[in-house]
Amino acid sequence: MFDEAVIRLRAEGQVQKFDYPLETRNSTLWFGVTLSTRYDVNDKPAGITVVARDITDRKLSEDRVRQSEERFRQLFELAPTGMVILNSAGELLRINRAFCELLGYTDAQLRTKRFDDIAYPADRGNLKVTEDATTTT
Repeated sequence: MFDEAVIRLRAEGQVQKFDYPLETRNSTLWFGVTLSTRYDVNDKPAGITVVARDITDRKLSEDRVRQSEERFRQLFELAPTGMVILNSAGELLRINRAFCELLGYTDAQLRTKRFDDIAYPADRGNLKVTEDATTTT
């Protein structure tokens, strides 16, 4: 990985950035590496500057988020109860299999509808957004 980045840097002359794992006895450390060409006073290539930053905590956090998202996806998709995720306009963003079976529509058919299109007539127009789940605090 490192050698290939040096070859690309020399061939293309563009800064190379990549994440580099370093295996230790007990764990893996991750580094964000930047390679750039160093020039002399005559503007001729004189070497390579390497900057490595420890990004292990970020990588571990990304991995935990990925695992959490996968658990949610599995729970949502495999739930025996029909569930949907709507946006504030009432558009169906995510639909699980049980919801499709409950209403007798395919996922593709439901994605063309809004909440009011499938809601019980007395409930139409009554969708109240209490929290935007896509907003983080």
